[in-house]
Amino acid sequence: MFRFAKRHTPDLFVPRYGMASHLYEHNSKFLFDRYGVPKHYYPATTELAIIEADIKQLLSQVYKEETFRDLVEPKDMYD
Repeated sequence: MFRFAKRHTPDLFVPRYGMASHLYEHNSKFLFDRYGVPKHYYPATTELAIIEADIKQLLSQVYKEETFRDLVEPKDMYD
C-alpha cells in the first residue's frame, strides 16, 4: 500500500525519472479520496489544521457512480 501511495501521489511522483521521490520520515501521512485514489502527501511537520481542511474539501465532493465503476472495471484499451 505504501508503494502504491508513493507512486500515485501527484506530490511525490516525478514523471521525468518514472519514480517517486524518497521519503525520509517514517510518520508521513497520505490522504485518499473516497475512491481510494491518493490525493495528498503530508510530511511529519504538517499541521493538523491543514489536513483537516483538505479532508473537509474531499468530503464535500459529490459521489459519482461512473467514477467508481471506471476504477473497479476499467475499460479495455484495445476496444
